[in-house]
Amino acid sequence: MTTMALWREARMGKYDKAGIPAQLYRPLSSADVEHIAAAAFEVLEKSGMAVYSKTARDALAAAGARKGQSEEVFTFPRSMVEDAIASNPSSITLYSRDGKSDVRLEDSRVHYGTGGTALYVLDHQTGRRRNASVDDLVLNARMVDALEN
Repeated sequence: MTTMALWREARMGKYDKAGIPAQLYRPLSSADVEHIAAAAFEVLEKSGMAVYSKTARDALAAAGARKGQSEEVFTFPRSMVEDAIASNPSSITLYSRDGKSDVRLEDSRVHYGTGGTALYVLDHQTGRRRNASVDDLVLNARMVDALEN
């Protein structure tokens, strides 16, 4: 089924949840994902990352992160990162002002939103990425306004 057909069915109320169903996009093999995850765990554990908020640094230290090479750098034991990942909910809800257009992010549902920080757009005429413009912002706002939720 094409994306346009899915959007049409969604607008006709065929689905009981907001968003259209979609298959998960999996451009990498499981082995590739494992390799990248292992590298990320290693970077977080050995090199760490800079944290500039004192409040965040205090919270991280209390949770078990270790100070790194400078006051702003913290390293994270693999177990701490794994626990943080495991504690993430399987879904979250973006609540609307009126309570009628809440969006539940879960499973393989696809939603469209503005996001607020689109620095780049995929140009529909050239197929290439480019810097976003004010015209893109206007088109995006019009599209979001035309959608049901």
